Amino acid sequence: AVNAGSVSIVKGVISEDDFVPFYTGGMKNESVIRHMAVKPWEPSFKARNLRIRTFFDYSDLVIPEGLLYARLTTPAGRSFSILDNVTRLGLTFKTSQDSSFIWVTYLRTGKPAISVPVEIRGDDNKVLWSGVTDKNGFADAPGWVKLGIADWPRWQRPSLWLFARAN
Repeated sequence: AVNAGSVSIVKGVISEDDFVPFYTGGMKNESVIRHMAVKPWEPSFKARNLRIRTFFDYSDLVIPEGLLYARLTTPAGRSFSILDNVTRLGLTFKTSQDSSFIWVTYLRTGKPAISVPVEIRGDDNKVLWSGVTDKNGFADAPGWVKLGIADWPRWQRPSLWLFARAN
């Protein structure tokens, strides 16, 4: 941005239980946001006539990890919503109608994340399966049929959401 004016920022945390309906609902229901902070932000402060790239500082939310949300509103009234997943874990999730494969590693080292609780949710936010990773960071889960998904569009996969909690 060059000479960007002041914008209003709403920041907060979305819980795992609220994430799927919040996201699939277009990130409109801000009543589910916890630790909400509202403040003005001036990205070009002390950097006039310079092109800048910047970042969002979530440190005022007090939470080091989680699903973090921000909405910027410009003086002209345009809004831009952002969702960040701040985590130490990398997730690989492969699914088919017969089985599902989950692999969880630590992003910093690439080493397997052992005994990490994982759960699969559907678009309705219902928990379809939960388990724990093994010594290699793997978890074998049932496929779509055993998860109770009887029908899905041809040439498409059903929407599934994977959550993992770092120890």
